[in-house]
Amino acid sequence: MSPYHLAIGLLMLPITRLANASPPPIPPTIETVCQHSMAQALQTHEDQFLTEVASEVGERTDLQWLIDSTRAQWEAELNRQCIESLIPMRKALFLADRDVDYGHFADCVLKTTQPTEMEACFVGLHHALIRTPEGAAARIALHVNQIRQAQLTHFVATGSYLPIPAFVPSDPPGPNPRPWPEGNPFQALGFTIEDGEAWGSYRVELVGEDDFKVIGIIDVDGDGQPSTWTATKRLEATRQPD
Repeated sequence: MSPYHLAIGLLMLPITRLANASPPPIPPTIETVCQHSMAQALQTHEDQFLTEVASEVGERTDLQWLIDSTRAQWEAELNRQCIESLIPMRKALFLADRDVDYGHFADCVLKTTQPTEMEACFVGLHHALIRTPEGAAARIALHVNQIRQAQLTHFVATGSYLPIPAFVPSDPPGPNPRPWPEGNPFQALGFTIEDGEAWGSYRVELVGEDDFKVIGIIDVDGDGQPSTWTATKRLEATRQPD
């Protein structure tokens, strides 16, 4: 083969591969996911949902329709809430070019009927959202603002701000959460992370005699260059230049 024909062949290789590549699988729809997951949730907690109406019906077979209709009503309401919550989540993943994460979540849900396993699917979706730039920004800004508010409340009660010079947690943040440590200095402020998952690290330094700076860092892409957010007595969480 001549060098000319070899060069043409190499140039055509990516085009040929692209033409022969199969399109990515279409993930299950939100409606399909919600119908499955909410039906399983209702089946698991049916007694809890239908306690009142079942007590009203009692042994009367002529009112059995009331239980069935109420069950259908609950299932429809749960399904509606599920769809309304998943639409913005999938949109956020899609805009971040991570719709594949929604596909993994949908497949996970449809493959299980066990409540604990299904809960793990939703936790996985939550983690995927935090790993998007918007999700990471929302997470770190929320906690920085909560620490700021805790400092303001602490000042009203004690007349001073509380310095926390070392980052909590102390190990660098990365693409996976770390457990929020118990007994850390933020406990004195009444601040904790509700789900116990620390994606960022936080500290507080005092500025002058009447101000403070909350510093939060996060690095969900794991490149070793965290994004930094700060807040002060007068300013809520603001992202700092990289």
